[in-house]
Amino acid sequence: MIDIARADERITVAGIDLVAADAFTRIALGSFDLVLCGTLTNLFDLERVRDLLVRVRDSLAPGGQLAIATWMRDRGPVGAAFGVQMLVAGVTGDAHSECDYRDALGAAGYTDVRLTEVGDPPLAVILAHRGPT
Repeated sequence: MIDIARADERITVAGIDLVAADAFTRIALGSFDLVLCGTLTNLFDLERVRDLLVRVRDSLAPGGQLAIATWMRDRGPVGAAFGVQMLVAGVTGDAHSECDYRDALGAAGYTDVRLTEVGDPPLAVILAHRGPT
């Protein structure tokens, strides 16, 4: 995905530097303004997601944001169906609830947690700021 995005000259013109990393083994070195977890967190149990949130927070610049795009089991019929699919198809994954995310983000030190839905069917996008350390 990074290679595809880099091929778009608008990324270069905007001065955006894209970095791919595995947040469970080694987060990319740096201080980032934005980290996007696109349909990633549903692949893991809540304990592992909490670990991920702390690791990502530590890589954010002061004032930086985390964006999580996901389906939530408590947000509409697609989220509910996706939750059932994750329980059947995955060993540890889940379509976590909005409450799960809010609790995990708060415990990991994020502030100003906001949720919006985009697209059709709607995909939840959670935005959260790195809190003071």
